[in-house]
Amino acid sequence: MAGVLFVISMLAITGIPGFNGYISKTLIHDALLEAYHHYGGIHIYIAEKVFMLGSALTLCYYLKFFLGVFGGASPDAVLKRRPPFLLYLPFALLIPLMLAVGLFPNYFVEGFVLTSAAGFTFEPYSIKHITGFLFFDNAPLEASLMVLLLGLLLYLPVVRLRLLTRPLPRWLSIEYLLLAPLVSLSYRILLRSGCGLDQGINRFYYGLAAKFLNLSVYCSAFDHGVDSFYSHSGDKVRTLVESFRQVDDTLNQAYSATGKAARGLAGRTADLDGALDKGYERAGEYARDLTKRTSDLDEALDKGYERAGEYARDLTKRTSELDGALDRGYEKAGSTARRLVDRKNDNELLPPGETTDEKDDADTTKRKARLASLSPLEWNIRNLSFDSLLLAVMLGLVIFVLLFFARGLVAF
Repeated sequence: MAGVLFVISMLAITGIPGFNGYISKTLIHDALLEAYHHYGGIHIYIAEKVFMLGSALTLCYYLKFFLGVFGGASPDAVLKRRPPFLLYLPFALLIPLMLAVGLFPNYFVEGFVLTSAAGFTFEPYSIKHITGFLFFDNAPLEASLMVLLLGLLLYLPVVRLRLLTRPLPRWLSIEYLLLAPLVSLSYRILLRSGCGLDQGINRFYYGLAAKFLNLSVYCSAFDHGVDSFYSHSGDKVRTLVESFRQVDDTLNQAYSATGKAARGLAGRTADLDGALDKGYERAGEYARDLTKRTSDLDEALDKGYERAGEYARDLTKRTSELDGALDRGYEKAGSTARRLVDRKNDNELLPPGETTDEKDDADTTKRKARLASLSPLEWNIRNLSFDSLLLAVMLGLVIFVLLFFARGLVAF
C-alpha cells in the first residue's frame, strides 16, 4: 500500500499527465517557450532545456529512491508491522485532490488561479491567455513524453552499468570541486587577515607597554615621594601617639579614681534610696491609715449632719407651730387690748349724763371703719422684743446641739 501511494506521488511530482504536477510543469514550460518566441535570447533557450533536463532527473532520482526502498526484500519485522490509520489519512485527502486538478485543470485555473490573481499588484491581462488553455494538446503531451523518455534513457544505462554503486573519481567529488578550494581560500584569507591582525595587536601591545613603562617610572617616583612623606609623617605620628598614650594613661587613672568615688556615691545613693523607699512605705501606710480614719470621720460627720438636720427640721417645725400659736395669741390679746383701750378712751371723752352704751351705738360705725383699716401686724410690733428673744434662744439651742455632736465625733 505504501509503495502504491509513493508511485502516485512520484508520478504527480515528475509531471505525468493526469496529475497536478503535469499542470504546473506544462504552464512553466509554455511560459518559457512563449518568452523565447517573443523575446528570443539564448539564455531563455538554455533555461527551457535545463527545465526539461531537471524534470527528467527528478524522475531518475525518484525511481532510484523507489527501487532502493521498495525494490528489495523487506525484513519480517517490517512486514509484520501494520502502519497506523493516521499514516494514510494525508494520502486519502490529497490524492483525490491531485487527480481532480490533473484531470480538470481548466476548472481550477479559471476558478481559483485567475480569481486569486486579481488581488495582486501585477496586471491581470498578463495571465489571461491561460483561460481555455489546452493542457492535453499534442505539444504539452509530447513535452511530457519527452521528459519521461529522457529520464528513462538517463536512468537505465546508469542502473545497467551500476554507475550509482561505483565511487566517483576524486576530481568529480564535491570535496575536490567545492570543499577543498573553499577551505584553501578560507585558509589564505584567515592567514593573511590573522597575520595583519596579529601585527596590529603586537604594535598596539608594544605601544601600550611603552606607555605603561613611562607610567611605571612616574609611579615609582611618586611612590618614592610618598614613602618619604610616610616616613617623616610616621615619626611625627609616633611622637603624637606617645603623647596621646600618656594623656590616655592619665585619663585612665582619673577615670579609675572617679569610678571608685562614683561607686561609693552609688552605694550611698542606693542606701539613701532604700531608706527613702522605707520612709515612703511608712508614710504611705500612715497616709492610708489617715485616709481611712478621715473617711470614717467623714461618714460619722455625714451621719451627725443628717441627725442634726433632722433635729433642726423638727425644731424648726415646732418653732413654726409655736410662732403660729403665738401669733394667734398676739392677735387675740391685741384685739382685747384695743377694745379695752377704746372703751377707756370713750369713757373719758363721754359727756356727763351720757352712757357708754349710747356712745357705743353712736361710735359703732366709726370703730368698725377704724378697726377695718388696722392690721394685726401693727399690734405684733409691740411684741417684737419678745419674738427676737425667742429666736435668739432657738438659735443658741441649735448651736449647742451642733457643738455637742461635733465634739462627740472628734472624740470618736
